Amino acid sequence: KIRRIETSCLCATARPTMWEVPPGGSAEIIAKMEAYKFPGDKPVKTLSIITNDPDEPAVGLTITAVILDVARIEPAVVLLPDIQAGQSASFEAKLIQEGLQPLLIRKIETSSPKISVSHSPLQTKRKGYLLTITVAPDMPEGQFDEMITIFTNYGNYTSRQPARGPGAEIYKNYRQLKLPVKGAVKGAVSVTPHTINFGSGAPGETLRRRLVVSSASDSFEIESLSLADPGLSASFKP
Repeated sequence: KIRRIETSCLCATARPTMWEVPPGGSAEIIAKMEAYKFPGDKPVKTLSIITNDPDEPAVGLTITAVILDVARIEPAVVLLPDIQAGQSASFEAKLIQEGLQPLLIRKIETSSPKISVSHSPLQTKRKGYLLTITVAPDMPEGQFDEMITIFTNYGNYTSRQPARGPGAEIYKNYRQLKLPVKGAVKGAVSVTPHTINFGSGAPGETLRRRLVVSSASDSFEIESLSLADPGLSASFKP
C-alpha cells in the first residue's frame, strides 16, 4: 500500500497509478514538475514514497531536468559605447526559438524613436530571427540607456506569479521579451573622463589629474584653456 508521496518542493508533485499494488504487480509514479518556475535552471528534486513495507517504508526518487528558455535573445544586452555623432550605428542580435511551438514576432517597440529594429528569419539550422538594431544619426550626444520590447506569441507566465513573497523573480514572461540597448554618442571632440574627482589631500599638497582630449580630425588643436576657479590650473601637450 502506498500511503503518501512526500516532495521536497511544492513545485514538484507525484501520484501513483494505483495506491494498492497486488503481490507481483507494479504501479507507476507520475511525477510533475512546474518547469516555468525554473527558467534556464537545472533543478534536482526528491520524492519519498511512503508505504506499508516494514523493511523499506520509504523509497526515495530523484527528479532531474535541464530546463531551457523557450525563447531567448543573444546577446542579452546590446552595447554601443563608441558612436560618432552624426553617424548611424547598427548591431545584430538573435532571437532564438527553443520551444516546440513556432515563434512569431507580433510587434517590436523601442523606448526611443532614435532606435529602430528590423527582423528576418535566421538563415541557419537554428530557428528564430535575426534582429538588426539601428541607432539613428541624429541620436543626441552623450550616454543613452534604452529598451527594446519584442512581443511574441509565446506564453506569459506572470499570471501565475504570487502577489507577494519570495520567488516572485523566477517567473518568466515570454510574451514580452526585453533587450536593453546601452551606448554613448561622441561628438567631434571627446574628453575622457567626463568628470574629475581630486579626492582628498594634505594642506599644501598639489593634486593632479589627467584628461585626454581627442578628435577624429587630423587638424584638431587646442588653442587655449580657461578655468573659472583661480585655485585650478591646467596645461596641455600633444
